[in-house]
Amino acid sequence: MADAFVLQLLGRGVLEFNEWRRSYPAEPVVLKGADLHGRNLRGANLSEADLSSTNLTCARLDEADLTRANLEHATLIDSHASRLTINATSFLGADLSRAILARSCGSSMPPVVGAAISKQQTLTFKNCRLRGADLDNAVFRSADFSRADMSHASIRGTLFEQCSLSNVSFADTVLGGSVFVDSNLSTAENLPQAFHRGPSLLDQKTLRTLIGTGSNEFLRKCGLTKFEMLTARLFEPSLLAGEITDIAYEICEARMSSPIQTRSVFISYSHHDRVFVEHLERYFVASNISFWRDAHDLTAGRLESQIDLAIRLNPVVILILSANSIASDWVEWEALACSRFSYQPI
Repeated sequence: MADAFVLQLLGRGVLEFNEWRRSYPAEPVVLKGADLHGRNLRGANLSEADLSSTNLTCARLDEADLTRANLEHATLIDSHASRLTINATSFLGADLSRAILARSCGSSMPPVVGAAISKQQTLTFKNCRLRGADLDNAVFRSADFSRADMSHASIRGTLFEQCSLSNVSFADTVLGGSVFVDSNLSTAENLPQAFHRGPSLLDQKTLRTLIGTGSNEFLRKCGLTKFEMLTARLFEPSLLAGEITDIAYEICEARMSSPIQTRSVFISYSHHDRVFVEHLERYFVASNISFWRDAHDLTAGRLESQIDLAIRLNPVVILILSANSIASDWVEWEALACSRFSYQPI
């Protein structure tokens, strides 16, 4: 439960609140479960605060200090939180849907007088736990996610621009419509284990960071064709003349032997038919067909909205019909979703 005295101090304004923090640094800040909807907390010193299960929807958190703060299961939907200091902060299970955590957002605004402004100039999620967090449609610019745990998180429609993603765990992270611009994925972990609800976009600078890292499976699931992945290999600076020639021949063969796929494919199936779908997946991979599968056991985000987005991103839907799928409520939901978007399932 939130501390009534701390809530009262926040109500008086950030200036007075930060002055109290400087005067009594050892005093705990407990705001657990508080309703801070729409509050202006710009520049607030919330380091080591307990903000678990707090409602921060539409709150202004620009330049706030959240070092070692606990935001587990907090709601930050549509919040503005640029230039945060977030070292070792826990966002376990937090909902950051449509949150704007950009470096430049609100940067022209004058700083809050007396606020604990961090010297950190870029948004940092170093060592943060973002496991299971909902980061859908969030915007991250010049953000440092080094060694963050993003496993089981949802980053559908999320923009990562000029971000450091070194040693970030992508185990079972949900992608789809995700955008990586000038971001370093060279040392990202568990990329093959990421789950793709649809194609994602990587610019050339991001793509070059993955050259030679064995990330072909990740790139294929992002929607790149064999032809595109081979072409990207030509940017590898250590290639010898003979290797360049060999790749050029492979590019020519891939371009001539495989048709250009203009529509992506989404496979709807009952998990009891997983073995059959895995056989179908191997055939699609061998045929250079881009596809995405459903995942009814994912933990990030509402499943209904995940299915709708996946079908919107993949206009060709293959329904695997069997006794198991006919009895599956989720397969029925996906078939109905196809009809809502006027798609004809195969």
